[in-house]
Amino acid sequence: MDQMSPDSPALNPVDRMLPWRALFFYGWQHVLVMYAGTVTVPLIFGAAMGLSSRQLVALINADLFTCGLATLLQSVGVWRFGARLPLVQGCSFICLPAMILIGKQSGLATVYGAVIGCGLLTILIAPIFSRLLRFFPPAVIGSVIVCIGLSLMPTAAIWLAGGNPQDADFGSVINLGLGLGTILIILVLYGSGRGLVSNLSALLGMLIGTGIAILLGRAHFDEVGASSWIAVTKPFMFGPPKFSLVPILVMEMAMLAVMTETTGNCLAIGRMVERPVTPRTLADAFRADGLATMLGGIFNSFPYNAYTQNTGLIALSGVKSRYVLSAAGIIMVMMGLFPRLVRSSPECRSRSSEA
Repeated sequence: MDQMSPDSPALNPVDRMLPWRALFFYGWQHVLVMYAGTVTVPLIFGAAMGLSSRQLVALINADLFTCGLATLLQSVGVWRFGARLPLVQGCSFICLPAMILIGKQSGLATVYGAVIGCGLLTILIAPIFSRLLRFFPPAVIGSVIVCIGLSLMPTAAIWLAGGNPQDADFGSVINLGLGLGTILIILVLYGSGRGLVSNLSALLGMLIGTGIAILLGRAHFDEVGASSWIAVTKPFMFGPPKFSLVPILVMEMAMLAVMTETTGNCLAIGRMVERPVTPRTLADAFRADGLATMLGGIFNSFPYNAYTQNTGLIALSGVKSRYVLSAAGIIMVMMGLFPRLVRSSPECRSRSSEA
């Protein structure tokens, strides 16, 4: 019985169930870390496709709803779907250029047909791709994760400078000061804090930074009242999907890069939580990526992959329980069902005004 107890030292930390308050706060911290990245994908895609503000908000709602389902699938696991590791699933930047290209040439129905098709192909090739594990020694894993991190830096720099390059105050001293000040607060809390304060340094730092922004008049919530409280994500909002071989293959080429990123994240997290990652684990993770991508196509969303920034947060906080990520998944599902939470986002307001 001792081995089955969550407090048993024989139980791997990744499988330990934490108190619900800890699950909520640690999960919320993961959501805040990945939120800007995962919301950026529908914002860019919606702007490129010329979607209206209402369609853009619906796209973000669908994105968050499906992100939550995908994260639950990956962390909890259902049969052979899900690595059962602390992984956060978010929209893939890698697939974004392919989606925009297909959308401009063939329309949104073909885009989502390609997303569903490449998700199915990913499930089918998961056992084959997982056998390439021997080609991923630590040097390769490190290189992949560094490359992914570097690829995210331009987007992070844009948000740091204000979020919208067309704004008059983009890159202003106050915008840069708020962003860099928030980073400094997080580092101070992490370095000088103990226990819960250190583990929640990212969450506390962002809350303090938001409070300062409100005091300076840089955070506004004027559009929140105009949104409805509840919105159910409707499948096939842009019409029945159209399946075409070439767009599906183009999307699958991008998904191969996504699977490489997932491999790097799984191996990195496996080392952190001291759980060996086997080809079977990777195959289960790839199947979850594929199924989540198919759900993305059905619910007007995007292909999904494990987010590297949340892997870094696990290393920063030292909290290894996969149920923390399950809590994050539930939070994202709730955010997808309540549009007011989305409309309160500064990123959403600035970009939706452009659309």
